[in-house]
Amino acid sequence: TNLYFLLFSVLYLVPAVSPVTSNSRFGLMGTLVFTIVISAIKETVEDVKRHREDHRINRRLTEVVGKGPVKWQDVCVGDVVKVYEKEQFPADLVAVRSAREDGLLYVETKQLDGESNLKVKMTLPPLAEAWTAAENRASANVRCDPPDDRIYEFRGSVVVGASGEPLPLGPKQLLLRGSSLQNTEYIYGLAVYTGRDTKLFQNMKETPGKVSTVERRANLLILTPVIFQLIMVSSVTIFYSVNCEKNFGLGRAWYVNPDQDDPCKATKVLQSWVRLLILYSPLVPIGVFVTLEIVRAFQVFFMQRDSLLKDHARDLPFEVRTSNLNEEPGLVTHLFSDKTGTLTANEMVLKKCLIDSKRYHNDLLAANGVKMEEEQDLSELKKSMATTYLNGKILDSDSFNPIQFFRILSICHSVLPEVGRDGDIAYNASSPDEAALVDAAKQADFVFKGLKSDTVIVTVFGRDEEWTVLETVDFSSARKRMSVVVRSNDTGKIYIMCKGADSVLIPRLIPTSSTEVTARSATLDELSGCGLRTLLLTYREITEEFYAEWGHKHRQANTLVEGREEVLDESVSLLESELCLAGITGIEDKLQDGVPETIAALELAGVKVWVLTGDKQETAINIGLSCNLLTEEMKITIINEDDFESTEARLDASIGNLSAYRAMGKTERDFAVVIDGSTLVFALEEKLKKKLALLGSMCRTVIACRVSPKQKTLVVQAVRDCDPSCVSMAVGDGANDVGMIQAAHVGVGIAGLEGMEAKLASDFAITKFKHLGRLMLVHGRWNYRRIVKVILYVIYKSALPVMCEFFNSFFNGGTGQPSLDPWLWALYNVFTSSVPIIFVGALDQDLTPLTVTSFPEVYRLNKLMNALRFRVFLTWLATAAFQGGVIFFCYHAISIAGPYANGKTLDLWCANFVTFATVNYMAHSQLYLYVMNWDYITMTLWALSFVSPLYFYPIFSSELFAITLQLAPQVYNGFPDLFSQAIAWLAPIPVVILGITPTLIGKYIQLQYFPSIRDLLREAQLGGFDHRSAVFGEVAPGAGASEDPLVKSGVGSLADVSEISRRLSSTGQAMDRVGSGLERVGSGSDRVGASPVVSRKRSMPQFL
Repeated sequence: TNLYFLLFSVLYLVPAVSPVTSNSRFGLMGTLVFTIVISAIKETVEDVKRHREDHRINRRLTEVVGKGPVKWQDVCVGDVVKVYEKEQFPADLVAVRSAREDGLLYVETKQLDGESNLKVKMTLPPLAEAWTAAENRASANVRCDPPDDRIYEFRGSVVVGASGEPLPLGPKQLLLRGSSLQNTEYIYGLAVYTGRDTKLFQNMKETPGKVSTVERRANLLILTPVIFQLIMVSSVTIFYSVNCEKNFGLGRAWYVNPDQDDPCKATKVLQSWVRLLILYSPLVPIGVFVTLEIVRAFQVFFMQRDSLLKDHARDLPFEVRTSNLNEEPGLVTHLFSDKTGTLTANEMVLKKCLIDSKRYHNDLLAANGVKMEEEQDLSELKKSMATTYLNGKILDSDSFNPIQFFRILSICHSVLPEVGRDGDIAYNASSPDEAALVDAAKQADFVFKGLKSDTVIVTVFGRDEEWTVLETVDFSSARKRMSVVVRSNDTGKIYIMCKGADSVLIPRLIPTSSTEVTARSATLDELSGCGLRTLLLTYREITEEFYAEWGHKHRQANTLVEGREEVLDESVSLLESELCLAGITGIEDKLQDGVPETIAALELAGVKVWVLTGDKQETAINIGLSCNLLTEEMKITIINEDDFESTEARLDASIGNLSAYRAMGKTERDFAVVIDGSTLVFALEEKLKKKLALLGSMCRTVIACRVSPKQKTLVVQAVRDCDPSCVSMAVGDGANDVGMIQAAHVGVGIAGLEGMEAKLASDFAITKFKHLGRLMLVHGRWNYRRIVKVILYVIYKSALPVMCEFFNSFFNGGTGQPSLDPWLWALYNVFTSSVPIIFVGALDQDLTPLTVTSFPEVYRLNKLMNALRFRVFLTWLATAAFQGGVIFFCYHAISIAGPYANGKTLDLWCANFVTFATVNYMAHSQLYLYVMNWDYITMTLWALSFVSPLYFYPIFSSELFAITLQLAPQVYNGFPDLFSQAIAWLAPIPVVILGITPTLIGKYIQLQYFPSIRDLLREAQLGGFDHRSAVFGEVAPGAGASEDPLVKSGVGSLADVSEISRRLSSTGQAMDRVGSGLERVGSGSDRVGASPVVSRKRSMPQFL
């Protein structure tokens, strides 16, 4: 649009085609400049903030060996940097030497991943010794990967001295820029990546550009005024050419053609066409997108100050990270959600376990649920182990596996202990489940005390056991397991201890009897059925010879730079084989508060929920039942297939079955689909993904289990591609959810316990899943209706004066003579008509939060996009055309009525201003009919803007502006003459009333005979019934408004609509209509229509 108006602003300055010759021709250019300046100021403020922050960080000082204090931006690859405690690392460094004797150092990565727990890093002893021996100098050669964005991966090697052996470098030696040194006095580090090559900068990728659904439709609608403009210009040009000889031939109207050239020749007709095109150019609204930017800025301001969206316990606010999507949460049709940390609280505890085919219930911690009959208490097992353990020796072989079980819990992990002032040990872990397992071992008297150099210290029943860590293979989402190779300092025996998902560890177990296999499978199914996360704990004793041979090959593989991952995988697979099962753990991850209520409300709002989780199928189903995604009455279709053909056949059969059920009167609320990750491999192929999306559209809920992060992204993309009407929202809390969040129309990140990656990649950041209800049902819905109102009104108000010019063109021969001064036009577009709609767009509320969250069905109206349908858009344009015609013809009749009492007539420029004033009054009156919530700010600004012609025109017609600045000399001193006539004061009143009468009548008919559920709820709200529970007599009308309404509203299901209608009938006619509206909106209609109750003629609704 800026290019469009730049073109016409330039054409306004061309004398041959410009409609005006005074300095008024700069009016459109002034409007364009103002619009661009507003956008430029916004961008400049954001750029200056970024520049200042970059400047501040780049000029920090750090100590470089041999150079002294150096700015961060001047640190080079190969520099050795000395970093002190609590300082941040200026570049990606390889740890050379630590102040600690054991070579360990602790770093905090909060700014990288949001995790506040400390992480252990370590130096290589040969490198540290060489550095110390040479008095802070050493000769070494480092080879490593080129710069990449993989924060948790690093491959390299270092050769100390001229002929030393290459030593492997890995993530344990890499200190990332953005992290800080903690609990360590100082370290020396070698810079390997600096500046934009650091992993922090490599991860700073631009978030995919997102445009809201409303804005995309608005871009299409704005093309319509262009078409109308061309039609209007062409029609007036034809009128000009047809009547040219009659109006301008033979010297007629000589002042129109002072050069005595033929006014009817083709070049003159073309000039007239261009002049009219310029005159009608404001039909395309220049200010719509700038107005939207300002409105959205105000919306963000108020949204971020909503106390019900803030986590007061952690003092974490709600954040809007992408302001151009404010209205998109109000249009969501599909919600894609992670489970762990999103639906659940990510606060985990070991609840049950299996050891030696015996099931145990954890009674060592309080409030651990119900104990099954066949389960034993862990406290009894603890006593049994204590009696058979003596000075590191196990006296009873039956206790070996249980003791090994808890040894694995206390040794195989990446947890850091923190000793409090009272001597109690707390554990910091990168994931809550690791902390839960180590804490469970502590309760069983296997206390992890800490890591000293390469030795793990565990206190077992009061006696310290020391285990030397020989190798560690960390957990990754691809491996789904973690392993450590340790040697007992008591016995000298070497064990590999491994814990991980059953899907990857069961194939690595030594063969056992069918009875044990059956028992193991039954336990896994039972634990998963209880909604518990399962892990297998395994071990294997290996010989010194095996370890020496394997360790040599593994260290060689570690020094490779190319092909390192493949060789390491083969090496580790050889180690992680023929494992013995020590036991199975079942970890409980409780639901967050308000999750079932939120999902119930979203279901009433017509939002389809897809849960994408990496958990086992049974766990996912159990969580689905717990949070109202699944019910016992539902027909649940489970799809687990192993090849493409079977997957296709199963999808076809499921679609056919559900179609048959729906033909029998069932609805999508009666169906759900559960599909596993192995099946999704085939279902997401190009040929089948449409069938998957179709099957999902026939169900209320889809649960995908055992899915990878990539599959989460592909599922979201598949639904978007196959359903053009879909508006997707993805919500997650971990790094594995980033792809899904970025693929959806709206990405929501939860600031949880799994880092900040999801939050940083999101469009909106919340702290709890239940906040989605308020974000979508309240703010999203409000903002959608506000933004639509802003778009339609801005287009309407821009078209209104153009229609006055259009009708005037038929009375000036089609010459393009304007009836409105361009400067007044610019004033109208930029100030007088824009200020009220900005605050209406920021503050207007049709329904209270309590009403919306108590009746979520009203949200369905937004998804139909009825407010921005083409028919509605044409209605606003037709209204502008009608009102423009009323204004022009009324004043045209007045202007030819003859002289007034003072002997003067209403000349062109006086009529110009009266027309301008009336256009302003008309636009404000039209807006008045659509404002739903009048507050002091909106009313004050509306009133000041309404009367703005009375104080702008005296300024505009003053000597300074009219004569000195030559803006409009023709109106100089026109104010006293104009407002001395009664016509200037009285004429606008009947003109405005006549103009808005059709709109008023239309609104009355629609509200009286064809109300939507929203209209009925507004009427009921004004009657005091704004809470669903009020209908059932649970609370008084309006009660609970100060609390979170979503949780307190007592939301039911659409199955209760008939009962709601029955009970509503006792509360009055308005509430009876609400019940009827709920039934109709549940079937997909947005209008209630006439009914025996509705058709009775009533008085005008209060809110009209």
